[in-house]
Amino acid sequence: MLEAAQRLKDIQQISIAIDTWDDIFSDFDPRPLGERAVSEDFINELKKRYLETRKGSFLIIIHAPISLKDEKSEKMIIQRLNGLKFYG
Repeated sequence: MLEAAQRLKDIQQISIAIDTWDDIFSDFDPRPLGERAVSEDFINELKKRYLETRKGSFLIIIHAPISLKDEKSEKMIIQRLNGLKFYG
C-alpha cells in the first residue's frame, strides 16, 4: 500500500491548454484525426515540461473548450499520446 501511495506521489502533472485539435495534431496534415501526425510543437512543449521535472512518471492533462468534447476523439487522442516517448 505504501509503495502504491509513493508512486502516486511521484506522478508529475503536465497541463496543456488547447483551443483546437490542431494544437495537438499537425494542421498541415489533412488526414482524419486518427491518422494525423502529432504536432512537433506539441511534442516539444511536452518534452520541455518533462525535462523541467524528470521525476517519476507523468500525467498529461489537456484543458480544452467544451466545444471539443467528443468521447470518440478523446479516446483516440489518449491512445495516440500513450504511444509517444518524451524521455530526454
